[in-house]
Amino acid sequence: MREPSNACRANGPTTLTLLPDGRVSRKTDVSGLITYTSTDALIASWGRDDAAIARAFPSLIGQLSAAGTAVGWQGGSCRAADPGPDEAGQGAHRVRCNADDATGQPRFDLLDFDTRPGRSVAALLFGGDARITPVTHPDVAGELTVTTAAAVDPARTQDTEAHRALAAVSFPDGDPRSRFVMVLRWPGHTVNNLLTDWLERAPLK
Repeated sequence: MREPSNACRANGPTTLTLLPDGRVSRKTDVSGLITYTSTDALIASWGRDDAAIARAFPSLIGQLSAAGTAVGWQGGSCRAADPGPDEAGQGAHRVRCNADDATGQPRFDLLDFDTRPGRSVAALLFGGDARITPVTHPDVAGELTVTTAAAVDPARTQDTEAHRALAAVSFPDGDPRSRFVMVLRWPGHTVNNLLTDWLERAPLK
């Protein structure tokens, strides 16, 4: 019996290298160099204020370097950006990713309210005038809630610096991540682009 042409085959041996900071790297023929970081080290790198965000979304934001930035999912650049006193309603702590990106990546903030917000996301971020859409995600039991400004058409309104098409993503009651809200925008794209081309594939655990 012949082996099918598309049969799986084991890769050749690879070399693992222990790095001075405790991480492990592996060289592959397909992806180049892959570096593995322990979750504990990743969480600790963000410090006490942002540890909860790092614990909930380690694959999304990556490990914080001594320079104060992290390489997150899809090469995103993330950093701590705690809300100031003039930003009431924006959470107790925040991690901001791709804020200064010029390559066309989605930009997102992870807001930590310490507990599930007592007010709706529509009230907190959109003055109560909002459109709400439930969506599913493989990393979430139940449905995520996507909230946008009522004036934003998810299928047609493109995000620009002058008119931002923000999408705020919140987690269902009972989910340990219900204390967090993710605020997304993708310059030059619609909210629907964000949901199908980015959020559906983003690691939320």
